Amino acid sequence: MYKVNETYLWPNTEKFLSTKLLMNISTDNDAWYSVNEKHLDCLKDSKYYGLAVPEEYKGLGATFTQICATQMRLAATNFGLAIGLNMHHFTVGIIKEHFDRNKDISWALLEAVSSQDRMIASAFAEPKLGGSLLRSNIKAKKVEGGYLITGIKTPCSFAKRSDLICLQFEYVDSENVGKLLVALIPADSKGIEVKETWSAMGMKSSESDTICFNETFVPEKLVFHTARPGYDDDNTFSAGIVWFSLLTSASYIGGAKKALQQCASELQESLLVSGNRRADLPTLQAELGKLNAALLGLESSCYGVAAAYERNPDPEACLEYAMAIKHESVDTCLKIVSGAMELVGGRSYGENSILSRLARDMQAILFHPPTRFVSRLGLGRSLLGLAKNFDLRDFNEQDILEN
Repeated sequence: MYKVNETYLWPNTEKFLSTKLLMNISTDNDAWYSVNEKHLDCLKDSKYYGLAVPEEYKGLGATFTQICATQMRLAATNFGLAIGLNMHHFTVGIIKEHFDRNKDISWALLEAVSSQDRMIASAFAEPKLGGSLLRSNIKAKKVEGGYLITGIKTPCSFAKRSDLICLQFEYVDSENVGKLLVALIPADSKGIEVKETWSAMGMKSSESDTICFNETFVPEKLVFHTARPGYDDDNTFSAGIVWFSLLTSASYIGGAKKALQQCASELQESLLVSGNRRADLPTLQAELGKLNAALLGLESSCYGVAAAYERNPDPEACLEYAMAIKHESVDTCLKIVSGAMELVGGRSYGENSILSRLARDMQAILFHPPTRFVSRLGLGRSLLGLAKNFDLRDFNEQDILEN
C-alpha cells in the first residue's frame, strides 16, 4: 500500500481514513473487475459518506483540502473505489454549495446522508449531452406534489448499490419557461430500474451502470435547486464544476502516485543479466525522476487551487484554475502510468499486473467532465471576453440574446 505524503502540502487526514482501514481495503491482491463489498462496509462504518457534510449536520466536517487529500489517499490504495465514490462526494458538494447560498431546507438532505450513512448515485450523465451538467433530455410532467419523469441516466457509478439518486431534469412551466431541476430521491422509488450495462476496458469496479426511470415520481420537496437549462452563470453549478474538477484530479493523482510507487518497487526487484537491478541504472533513475517531477508539479497546483478555494469559496473566481488543473491532469496522469509501465517492461503488461490495471482505469480521465474540449472552450472564451459556454455546441443568435 502506498502512503501519500501529507507532511508538507496536504493536511493530515488520518482521522477520516486511518492507515489501518486503508490496509484493509487495498486492492493489491484483489481482482480488478469487481467491487469488494467488505471494502464498502469498512468505509460506511468509518462514516466516510459524510466526509463533506458539516459537523452540525452530523457529518465529519472535512475541509475542502481534507476531502481532496482523503480521496487522493484512497485512490493510491483502491483506485477504482475512489473514482466511484468521487461521484458521491461531488454530489454532496453541490448540495452543500446550494445550502451555503440559500440556507433552505436542503440541510435536511445533508443530514440524511451523514446520519444514515447513505451513498448517493450521481445521475447527471446522459446520452447525447456531451458531458453537460446544465441540460437534460428527461422532460418532466407536473403532477400534484411533484413531477413524473421518464428517461435514462448512464453511466452512473455504483448505481445498484446507492441509497439515493441525485439527478437533473427539465420542466417547462405553464408560462412556457424552461427550468432545470435538481433533486435527491430514494433509489428504491417506484419506476426505477438499474440495468447492468457497464462493459468497459477499465473502471469495471466502479459498476457504472444505467438507471432507467419510468413514470418515476419526484416529490417537489426533494427538488433542492432550480436553474435555467444551459445557463452557464449559475453559481451553484460553477461550484459543482470546481468540486468535480479538483476532486477528480486529486483522485487521479492518487492513482498516478500508486503507479510510480509500484514502478519503483518493481525496478528494485528486477535483476539484469549483469546481476544489477534495473533500479541501479542511472538512465532509468532519471526517467523515473522525470515522471515524479511531472506528478509533483501537478499535485502542487491541485493543492494550491484547492487551498485557495477553501480560503475564499468563490466559484467564479476559482473556475478557470480548477478547469485548468483537470485539463492538465489528463496528459500528466496518463503519461505517468504509461511511462511507469515502459520502465518496468513487459511484466507490467500482464492481466494481473497492478500497473496494467491502473493503465486501464486511468483512461477514464479522458471522459470525466469537464473534458478537455469543454475546458479549452471555456478557458479560450474567457480570454476573449466572451460569455461562458460549457456545452459542446456553437452559439447562435438566440443564445447571444439570452446571454
